[in-house]
Amino acid sequence: MGGSLTPERWLPIAGTVAPNRRNYGSIWSGIFILKNTAIGDFLSRVPVLGIFFRRKGGRVITFSKLLDLTPCLFLFSPTCPSYGWILSEEEVKLKGEEAHFALINVYYPNVPSIVTGQIFPVRKETVIKIGNPSREIVDLLLYALRSPENIRYLPWEGEKEDDFKKRAEYFGINLSSQ
Repeated sequence: MGGSLTPERWLPIAGTVAPNRRNYGSIWSGIFILKNTAIGDFLSRVPVLGIFFRRKGGRVITFSKLLDLTPCLFLFSPTCPSYGWILSEEEVKLKGEEAHFALINVYYPNVPSIVTGQIFPVRKETVIKIGNPSREIVDLLLYALRSPENIRYLPWEGEKEDDFKKRAEYFGINLSSQ
């Protein structure tokens, strides 16, 4: 009896490692239960696996949606400009009054998968719109297999040229020569 591995002993173990048709119902019910808990919230952020735990109402950035967005360069940190895409602009109110700044919701892609990424709200003055098509920026991020001949930086609507040049200096961009 001691150390022999009989079918009565290994079949329950095999069912948890390699599920058969009878176990699919319990797997899906387990996912459903986890989906509605804090553990499901954590698992929803895991690439690929997160699809099973995502709750209704969230949006997924697909590659085709990404190509329709406006690319940008934003300050990920004071010394690290990064490429991203502009999702929206949000006006900010402090104590019921308009603030002196606006926030831009920027999609920051995780390279090389591009589609899995994060959304950061960043101050408008730390974002520069890029005039190149999104496809060129995607190609640039994919290990620069195809790089654009040049990158075109665009001011915000209604922004004065001098203010735009001054803001570009934060990024280390000298627009005086362009």
